[in-house]
Amino acid sequence: MKKAFLGGCILSLVACAAFATSPYVVVKMKDKKDKDFVVEVDKVSEITFADKTIFVNDSPTTSLDNLEYRTFKIANAEFRMVKVEGGTFLMGAQYYRFEEKNYDVFAMENELPVHSVKLSDYYMAEFEFTSGLARKLGCIYGYGNEMDKPIRNITRVEALDLIDKLNQYMHANGQLAANEYFTFPTEAQWEYAAKGGKYSKGTIYAGSNDYNKVCYCRENSDKVSFTKIGAFAPNELGLYDMSGNVLEFCLDPWGSYTEDSQVDPQAPGEVANDGRYVCRGGSFYTVAKRCRVTHRHSISPSEEYNSFGIRLCLVTKDK
Repeated sequence: MKKAFLGGCILSLVACAAFATSPYVVVKMKDKKDKDFVVEVDKVSEITFADKTIFVNDSPTTSLDNLEYRTFKIANAEFRMVKVEGGTFLMGAQYYRFEEKNYDVFAMENELPVHSVKLSDYYMAEFEFTSGLARKLGCIYGYGNEMDKPIRNITRVEALDLIDKLNQYMHANGQLAANEYFTFPTEAQWEYAAKGGKYSKGTIYAGSNDYNKVCYCRENSDKVSFTKIGAFAPNELGLYDMSGNVLEFCLDPWGSYTEDSQVDPQAPGEVANDGRYVCRGGSFYTVAKRCRVTHRHSISPSEEYNSFGIRLCLVTKDK
């Protein structure tokens, strides 16, 4: 087991925590003169100082038994959507005060300010949408025809058209009610689900503080292509690959956060084709720190790479 030794001082423990959105163990202590100071150690599982040893659990385990799923069929192929029970969470991250919420040493300016968001129930796809499912739907966009690999080389515009065809198919055969439809998630829906919703353990990646457990990224990939869906562990909601593998489109145009609290924030209508939109999660070519659950990426609607993919969201409301 890895150890960090802090010697030469008589120290007393005040607090020890693997902070909710930080890859570091943050140990806050007092010296002989009762002055506070902080030690941050990268990815440590055991910290020894004076005559005390602190064990830090960086591998939250989650039971998936209580999750609610809906199963859909395209021809003879199935995919599942996981219910995300609504709730209130703090969106974004900050890097300047370790003692405050959503501290993350890797946070960037566009992840600020941290703000409160309240969401209603919705469903998120268990896996990224595969090229095999797209072919069964009759979609000609993107590359590949595998049932176990995400569709890729698809633009945002093409992905929206694919989802429109999916909605028509599902409404026509009665798998969706009239007021239900598939869409991209909003940025808030994506982040809340990636964090594990109401079951969140506050990890920096979707399901763990160790990217090797849940994230296919530049540090552990071949840097050329994605991997099979579900090759890594899921997060607390049973969602796979929300960190790494392929980037996932969101509804929102690219823009700055505000401090205002929000309730079910909705992305505005489509903007001009030269505008940029949010995508989340990072990819096989993205460095690990940019696969964090709060990291934000932007794309043009016409961009096409094999690192772009689709995560379906299912909502109930008037379109």
